[in-house]
Amino acid sequence: MRYFVLFLSIFVCFAGLHADEAIYDASLDTEVDEELSTINFGAEPAIEVYADWEDEPVWTVKALFLFPVDLPTGAVIDEAVLQLHVLDRSTDPGPLNIFRANGPWTEMSVTWDTRPGENRDIMVSENAPEVIINPELWEIDVTDIVQSWADGFPNNGFYLDVPDNNNWVDVDLATKENPDPGIRPHLWVNYHTGGACEEVASNQVSLDVSGVCPSRVDINYFVPSFSNVSLCIYDASGALVENLEVSSGDHSITWNGNPGVYFIKLQSIGKSISSKAVVLR
Repeated sequence: MRYFVLFLSIFVCFAGLHADEAIYDASLDTEVDEELSTINFGAEPAIEVYADWEDEPVWTVKALFLFPVDLPTGAVIDEAVLQLHVLDRSTDPGPLNIFRANGPWTEMSVTWDTRPGENRDIMVSENAPEVIINPELWEIDVTDIVQSWADGFPNNGFYLDVPDNNNWVDVDLATKENPDPGIRPHLWVNYHTGGACEEVASNQVSLDVSGVCPSRVDINYFVPSFSNVSLCIYDASGALVENLEVSSGDHSITWNGNPGVYFIKLQSIGKSISSKAVVLR
């Protein structure tokens, strides 16, 4: 068996700066179906993004996701990742488009005929992963979209649809109604306020996370002496898994847990570092 950790986004802020992360669960998600244009799909445990550009007339299904993003005024988004789980997909779907909904909608009433408008001025096109580990985690960089919401653009959520690529495309995604909480949609946001983040100096707070053994994460950190410090581990839903007992200084500790997605946060006075670790079996 192979175990490895994928590291993303370590941020350190000093002298009045503040770095933090937020993990949001989807508050609304559904699909709108062109063929079944008056039917609502808000209660489904899975939704699809579909198009058959080979046939006429074109029949499409689009997905909608909304997350209750609540960030402080002036937040600068360092990274925002939309986390979806692909339950099934066509053999070679090609890229899918992710962009902003341009109006409000209600999960249990929206249909194709009443769907919100589309705003494609900020759009991401990315291939859905192959379903090798079922369901497959799909992580999409939506930093620019979330930044627009932090800057005041109304947050009406994400649209997902299929561009015209002269192909048949069908991708099934888990929703917040899925009975498995581990595969429900999440939006992970790492941001800072108060100015630009600085690079970690060799004599300042540092955090390094690695995992090379079954069900084990090795954490190395340094905090200057006489500083208060906390080290917390969160799961993919943002729930606190464990608040580790730590002290200032240069330390190496081991945390035992199950394979999965974790967010490790080291804090001391005026300083914060966050690291995302994905431990896969």
